[in-house]
Amino acid sequence: EAVKDTLERLYLSYNAIKSLSGIENLVKLNCLFMMYNELEMPEINKVVKLDSQYKELAFWGNPACGKATEMEWKDMMVTKFPTCRYLEGESRIDIRPSEIKKIAGDRPIEPAFTKEELVELDQVLTIYGIPSLEGGGDAEEDEE
Repeated sequence: EAVKDTLERLYLSYNAIKSLSGIENLVKLNCLFMMYNELEMPEINKVVKLDSQYKELAFWGNPACGKATEMEWKDMMVTKFPTCRYLEGESRIDIRPSEIKKIAGDRPIEPAFTKEELVELDQVLTIYGIPSLEGGGDAEEDEE
């Protein structure tokens, strides 16, 4: 089989890469780490068109980041890749729903996790003594 039909994960950080030409041909690719290369925003936008196929993406440290802080960049990535589960090495579950709504504005957001996956995650968290996700977690933020 050709690599383009089987490659699922690609780690190419720190390689001075300037182009993502042909990325759309990697039909099974669902994880792409391109941190600290030479990518400008038009190249990253090639990946935006394929958003639904990706579970993990990381682009921090490229010229496309400009003068944005890491948090500003992550906020922008949430907006560009609303269905991606892990952005810039962090789980989307780490981002509060109210933050996602604020970032996305009126754009509809598809859930990053299915209800079944959230129930499973909640069970694992409970085993380790971490409070349930069902509480929403936004109360703290609203008090600030």
